[in-house]
Parts: sequence; C-alpha cells; structure tokens
Amino acid sequence: MRILFNNWRDLDHPLAGGAEVVLDQLATELTRRGHDVIARCGGPVGERDYQVVRGGGDLTQYPLTALHHRRWGSDRDVIVDVSNGMSFFTPFVAPNATTVSFVHHVHLAQWGMYFPKPIAALGRALERDVMPRAYRDSLCVTVSPSTRDDLIGLGYRADRVRVLPAAALLEQVATPRARQPTFVALGRLTQHKRLDLLLDIWSDVRTDLGGGELIIIGDGPERRHLEQRAPAGTTFTGRVDEHRKAELLATSWGLVHAASHEGWGLVITEAGLAGTPSLAFDVPGVRDAIESGVSGMLASDRDSFAEAWLRLSQDADLRHALGNGARERAEQASLDTRVDAFEQALAEAVDLDRQRTAGITVGDIF
Repeated sequence: MRILFNNWRDLDHPLAGGAEVVLDQLATELTRRGHDVIARCGGPVGERDYQVVRGGGDLTQYPLTALHHRRWGSDRDVIVDVSNGMSFFTPFVAPNATTVSFVHHVHLAQWGMYFPKPIAALGRALERDVMPRAYRDSLCVTVSPSTRDDLIGLGYRADRVRVLPAAALLEQVATPRARQPTFVALGRLTQHKRLDLLLDIWSDVRTDLGGGELIIIGDGPERRHLEQRAPAGTTFTGRVDEHRKAELLATSWGLVHAASHEGWGLVITEAGLAGTPSLAFDVPGVRDAIESGVSGMLASDRDSFAEAWLRLSQDADLRHALGNGARERAEQASLDTRVDAFEQALAEAVDLDRQRTAGITVGDIF
C-alpha cells in the first residue's frame, strides 16, 4: 500500500513529542512490512527508514497542502491527515483521495493558551465545526476511548471512529531504584502539561518528606520559566536519549504527570515498562492509560494529588504493587498489535472508498 502521512512535525523537530513518536513507530513498522510510506512534515526533518519530506514550516505547511498533494499525494492509495488541533483538510483539497483522519486528542482547550483571541476563536471553530464535516465520510483513527467520545461529541460518525490499542517501547536496563524519594516528570515543557502546578505541589511534598528529587525530562518553550520558579530538589535534564530515559524511569519511585488532557499519555506506558507507577490527574486520555489503584493513582484536584504523592513516597509496599501492575499493563501494549490495527484501518478506509465510488453503501450491503 502507498501511504502518505501529513503530520505537523518530524521527530527531528525540537518540540517533537509523543504524537511524533507514535507516527514514527507506525511509519517505521509499516515500511518494514513492505508498504511504501512518505511522511510530509513541517521542518526541520531528519532521515528515517521511510521517506520524509519537508512540507513547509509549522504554519505554512497547511496552505501548501494542495500544492504538495499534487507532488507527493496524487499516487498514494491512502492519505493520513494527522490532526494536532489544525488538520490538513485533504478531503477538500483532493475529494477523490482516500483519506484517514488521525486525531490524538481534541485541542479546543489549548487554542487560548497559545494564540491571541481572534486566532484562537478561528482555530476552535475550524476544529469544532469544519473538521467534523470535512472528515465525516472518512475513517477516523484515535488512541483512546476518551478522544473517541470527544470526537463523536463534535459530530464525527461513531461508526467511522477506530481506537488503536496502546503501545510503547522502552529499553530494559539494570538500574536499581534510588534510595531517596525520586520522581520523574517526562514530556514537552508546554502550558497544557502544567509543570508549574507540579512544581508547586512538589514544593509542599518535599517539605513534608524532608528531601527528595524531582527530575524533569524534556524541553520546550516553558523551560526557562519553570527553571526560574523551581523549588529546591528539582533537576532539569533537557531532552535525553532513549537509554538515559530508560535509566531515569527505572531509578524513579514514580512518574508524576500533571497534564490537563492527553491523547493517551505515552510516557505513562513507557514508565510502566520500567515497573514504575504513575500519579496523574483524572483527565481525558490519562484516565485511559492508568488503571487507578492497579497501575498508578489518579487525583481529582491539587490536594488529592499532593496526598497521593506523599502516600506513594511513604509506602514502599504500595509502590511495589503499583509498579508490578504498571509493568503488567504496559507489557500487554504490543506495538505489533497496534500496527496490525492501524494497517487494518487503512485497508478498511480503502475498501469504504471503493464502495463509495462504486455507489455502494453499507445499507446496500446489509
């Protein structure tokens, strides 16, 4: 199958995050299975096992979609529009193309965080009103039941939304747990990750514990601001390689995650592979990744988060039980199973489009 991904960023982008990791895993495995894959991304881009082409900048790639479709998409069997708040609207640009919409999570709450009011209002209108119409007859793929429900609420057809099973990869390292309370926060340092809130809670928790370390792994536009307000016992590593990430997760007593929403929370599953439980807020996406009381803990507000953090710090038996549960849950998240499901969704999209062009509907068949 000839596949084109339209994606906001490549892994080489300095702000690449979990969505880019997921796309790279899918594209790499699809290529290994014999598919012809092209990923069109806003620059910068790097070398991969599949072809990566630069489709413009962070914003210019969107108006360039029509031009670039003629260059890279016109001979593809299926186009995958990865929507990060804004989509590429291939059904408008190329109505005869077979298109799949890939949405990690709905971004309505984020527009106001990053853009002035007029632009934020336009972005919300496009995501809320125009995207569901553009992709109404297309298959839509997402990564969690939470996002599926949000998409259906926006007007996406329930019978066209597919949820991919979870998957993560993490190198296994022989690294002992830290002797003192040590916790890790992992991800892009952006507003919706709410690291400022996490730092405030950590300041109180560390005071009650009489010490400990919070290691923040990752980079992003909020880093300087966060470093300036960080309490004692906080370390910023910046971006690290996969081996170092595995070591830090294996060393830590728990992953702490304060995001206001996620598609899934890839870092939670990665922590599970290290036998490390997670503490997070009970928000869309995250509540799908953590089975509270089994693989981690979910908090409803700041106070309950702080209480759970203290409990996790002081109860070694609880950490051990939740760590085992996190590992068991994460090990069930197979990359092969995810790619199988995605491959099936692409094939289904092609079949649905053939039925549409032949004038056949589901009602005609059944």
